Amino acid sequence: MRVGVDVRGLTVPIFGIGRYTQCLLDELVKVPDVTWYLYADRPIIHPIDHANVRIRQYESSNRILSLFRTQIQFSRWARQDGLDIFWSPRHHLPLFLPRDMKKVVTIHDLVWMKYPETMMMANRMIESILMPKSLAMADRIISVSNATRTDIVERFPAAAKRVSVIHQAVNRIESQPRPCSNPYFLFVGTLEPRKNLKTQLKAFEKYRDAGGENELLIVGAKGWKQQDIVSENLNDIVHVLGYLSDTELAGLYQQADALMLPSLYEGFGLPALEAMQYGIPVIGSNRGAVPEVIGQGGILIDPMSAEEIADAMMKIATNDQLQHELGELAIQEAAKYNWSRAADETMALLRQVVS
Repeated sequence: MRVGVDVRGLTVPIFGIGRYTQCLLDELVKVPDVTWYLYADRPIIHPIDHANVRIRQYESSNRILSLFRTQIQFSRWARQDGLDIFWSPRHHLPLFLPRDMKKVVTIHDLVWMKYPETMMMANRMIESILMPKSLAMADRIISVSNATRTDIVERFPAAAKRVSVIHQAVNRIESQPRPCSNPYFLFVGTLEPRKNLKTQLKAFEKYRDAGGENELLIVGAKGWKQQDIVSENLNDIVHVLGYLSDTELAGLYQQADALMLPSLYEGFGLPALEAMQYGIPVIGSNRGAVPEVIGQGGILIDPMSAEEIADAMMKIATNDQLQHELGELAIQEAAKYNWSRAADETMALLRQVVS
């Protein structure tokens, strides 16, 4: 079987969809009777190295022009390579794929419909044009959570019978815990409006005003509308660390009192699983897929309530028994997810579509 894959997520610093693409392909390429054709619009910086992998890529420096070119180039490569099926792990299918070629698309979230104000206008327009067309073209649709499946079915009822849920997972990275002199909470995510960092900082101020002693560490690349996020009076107790390597981040997870995930919306929420596998509870939003992912391994809060977030922080920071109990439950919840099973389910779906 010949499978084409859009791997543009592997051409940039890896997070989110890129992480999903890489971790699944690391498992999928082990399948002996499949040849994988990886299509990209620039060099892949997170290579998938295996004998049954073929890479097709071109050089592009202009993101907008490349967006149009990929529609044609990926479709041309698909014909030339005689693909049995094309799978896009990133919301959009090339629009000019042959009609008789099987197609599968993974949908991670519907941010552009549910929280359009948290996205750049250009990205919102791209999603609004390409996602509906991709959903209509796809023989099958993979949703990374039950919450996202519900969103898809509500907004695109005609797709209901073609949507299957295949959860994401995490890889445990062995790393030395980060030496720390003070206890801390950890926030991980691209610094953009949807991640709700503004409310998180208000909550942290309330927590400190109430006598809390923990510091706050913020990890993530700067995103859209990201200005100076830390006021002068918080500079000594809030530390913005920027984008970190997987190993560095693993060290931070292991020493945190809790992971903060007060997002307005998540289609899955990988940082939650990343923290939970080390026994770190999550203070997470009661919206989107976060409740589904953290299960009993944390405390759910209203992401718009700084008071609720601050109260949850105080509970965990001042109650060692609660922190331990939630940490044990977090490990149990995280153990439900693994990439090997996700890859098996994805491969089974691809074979079913082709057959």
